Amino acid sequence: MAAELCGFHLHQWLEVSGSTQVPDTTVFDEWVARQEPCASYGDCAAVSCSELARSPLLLCEDHEKLYRRAGRPGGARLPSNWGRWLDRRGDVVPVAYDDETAFRRWCRQVQPAPRPGQISLYGMKPLIKAELKWGLHAYTQRTDHTRWWMHAILRVVETCRDLGSLDEFDRDSRGEQERVIVTEMLRDLEIVYVTPTESKEAGYIDFEHFGRRIPKLNNRFDLTQVPQRWLRDLLWEHLADLLRSADCPRGRGTYFAIRVAVQELGYFLEARAPGGGHDPSLLSVEHVDQFVADQRRRARDHLPSLRPSNNTKTPTISEITSKSTFDALRRMMRAELETGRTDQIGMDRKVVWAFPLAGKRPFRPRSPYADDTARALVDQANLEQLEQADVMDRGYEIFGRRSSRPAGGPEK
Repeated sequence: MAAELCGFHLHQWLEVSGSTQVPDTTVFDEWVARQEPCASYGDCAAVSCSELARSPLLLCEDHEKLYRRAGRPGGARLPSNWGRWLDRRGDVVPVAYDDETAFRRWCRQVQPAPRPGQISLYGMKPLIKAELKWGLHAYTQRTDHTRWWMHAILRVVETCRDLGSLDEFDRDSRGEQERVIVTEMLRDLEIVYVTPTESKEAGYIDFEHFGRRIPKLNNRFDLTQVPQRWLRDLLWEHLADLLRSADCPRGRGTYFAIRVAVQELGYFLEARAPGGGHDPSLLSVEHVDQFVADQRRRARDHLPSLRPSNNTKTPTISEITSKSTFDALRRMMRAELETGRTDQIGMDRKVVWAFPLAGKRPFRPRSPYADDTARALVDQANLEQLEQADVMDRGYEIFGRRSSRPAGGPEK
């Protein structure tokens, strides 16, 4: 029961009873009733702490322990009988220092007292505190995030205590876990610091600007590999319209297919069109026809793509990818024609209408068997032959149909 007393009254009780134990609750209750409340010593002097001080040293209980463990920097100390000082003199307890500057420096630099499962941002500068809060919140909202270990998060917070903004964090001098955490936080902060127009100028589109989050796809969707600025801007506007629409695609494959299609067109125009295709008013129907013929020839002969790849292996054009390219470009160009953006950049309408339909997609047999193979497998006559061939009577199971087998015997 005496452990529930503050430090000052605990000292008073020790002088009366000589022990923290309470053998007689009646005596303790009578003693408590006679005590008067004393003024608080105020907040803990440690900048990172929100607890109350437990003594005139102005440190909470945990930071007093940390102070002793650190070797008492600055030599701050109280009188040996400070517990009776107020009672006898009614004055402020003096604190002696060997070096008060060193003590105050320790109070500014000391970390928060450890609290399992808690991250303390107390005492940090307002901007970086808000950035860390937002980064931690954004991390919890993602379903396909990386794993952040608590000890790595605490190391990041410890490093940030002397910083004014997360941009000042030196990632090169930190461990892999810390670099991952800070990189992801900075990426999540872009929705706050970067406007959609600025992201367009920088060459990417951020899905979070439109309130969208595509599973297993980075919110920062890079568009810089489109060589022509006008074509990249058309792609940005087309993706923005998709993200604003009620029928926004929810799979990442759609966005990759559109970007690949525009990259294919961009690198072809850079190689074949006048001026590298950077002036859309110089394009003609002939250039679209040449692009379509080039794509079909590459698909027929299994030739590599013109666009660069992030991997060491150069992508190969197939009949399926070429048809996907034609479909994506036709839809995008028609949509931009309706909004008037192609007229604004000076593109001839005949060029927009020249992008062809992809046509019928090639037949893909279902996996793992073709239709004729699957029908043969479930044919009753074939199943009877299979059962006759099961000389060990181990049973069989094909497409949910099971033969009789001995009880407890294994299945195929």
